[in-house]
Amino acid sequence: MLFFLVLAFWLPVSGLPASAQGGPTPTPRPLYALPDPNTVRVSQGGAIVLAANQRYLVTANAFTGTASVVDIYPRTVVAEIPVGEEPRALVVSPDQQWFAVTDFGGGTVSLVDLNTFSLLATIPVGGQPWGVVTDGVRLYVALSGQDAVAEVDVSARQVARLISVPPKPAGLALWGDFLYVTHFDTGALTLVYLPTGVVAGTTRGVQDANLSPALWLDPFDGVAYLPATRANAANPALTFDSTAWPVVNVFPLRDLTSSRARRIALDVADRPVNLPWDATLDRARRWLWVVNAGSNDVSVIDLATGFARAHIPVGANPRGITRFADGSTLFVYNALDGTVSVIEAASLQVTDVIQATHLEMPIDLLIGAQLFYGSVDGRLSEDRRLSCATCHFDGGSDGRRWEGWPGGPRRTPDLRELDGEIDPLWLDTHIRAVQYGSGLFDASGEPSPDLDALIAYLRTLPTE
Repeated sequence: MLFFLVLAFWLPVSGLPASAQGGPTPTPRPLYALPDPNTVRVSQGGAIVLAANQRYLVTANAFTGTASVVDIYPRTVVAEIPVGEEPRALVVSPDQQWFAVTDFGGGTVSLVDLNTFSLLATIPVGGQPWGVVTDGVRLYVALSGQDAVAEVDVSARQVARLISVPPKPAGLALWGDFLYVTHFDTGALTLVYLPTGVVAGTTRGVQDANLSPALWLDPFDGVAYLPATRANAANPALTFDSTAWPVVNVFPLRDLTSSRARRIALDVADRPVNLPWDATLDRARRWLWVVNAGSNDVSVIDLATGFARAHIPVGANPRGITRFADGSTLFVYNALDGTVSVIEAASLQVTDVIQATHLEMPIDLLIGAQLFYGSVDGRLSEDRRLSCATCHFDGGSDGRRWEGWPGGPRRTPDLRELDGEIDPLWLDTHIRAVQYGSGLFDASGEPSPDLDALIAYLRTLPTE
């Protein structure tokens, strides 16, 4: 028996008697029947994906400009392919013959053959491509710098159409004719009905959500899970534990609403974490695995109880997670040390680490980047709750006006627009006053080498 859920968008209907409309309640139109999850595959990409029927791992190496193909069983890199300036996400074709990877910095999508590991094509798509999904014939690419989704004809190697969506599209999931889009700055979820190329609806999980780069779609329960961060900008008295909160917003797909009752507050369900970034669901165990890019860990949430089953430390700046179909093994990609943490579900422990790529950036810039994106160092953050990237991801601004800012309300500045020298005392004061870290000056009152490294990294941020 086919599985159908009714997705209704409430629109007033004219010309019908009240009885036909069910009294004062509007008739739900149009009616969209969701696909059968037993027969219609969901396409979901990320910073790490499985390929060739679970033989390979493929990683998008944001800090080396490459994609790595790792043979899982000898756990060795069999190919590393240059794919642009800043790879963000990958997806594998349904026939397992090729994969596509977005280049956020270069505005392209690269197609790579999974048999020869050769570059098939580099396709210009538009501004700041992030998430990517495919049905094998078309690619859909989130253009976060263009407020659009590009539909790419794979055989023609060109953009067939652009679909306008709300600002900053990031993560994507494709299910039949339905394309689900996350929005990085608002934590919203948009549904695009592909036959018409029209936005059918957009819903925010919570009004103060942001930093939502990915989603996990569970077609059997008809639910989407969106990791996000709540920015408590209206708080008149900011403290280390009231500035930002890590959450996973839950959206029932039948009516594209947000379920407050099912929302997961990670600092309550697990412990304080920073930058929830990606997720995957083990439906058999009902465990939701959430990767936290700032606190360098994974929260394993038991959906039956609403609390953590485990908390697993991984590498620096984890940005993606994937797993075997049977749920036995999970793989987490750590962007700022170029590794993959291998986790066995039975023991809930990291059992191996694979070097997927070697970061060749100077050591001071690597340390600076890890300090910028991380919350684990007590000199930068109290209780692992905040990182510089919480408000300045990629060095930009979160667009918020913070009412409780020391000295009076102010908007988050764009660090890419800082001119001249960066004052170490100014930067350290912000770390102590906002992130409640102990600071990066040494015991003699001089800037530490780590503070110098952080400033050196800030100077490399590209201007827009």
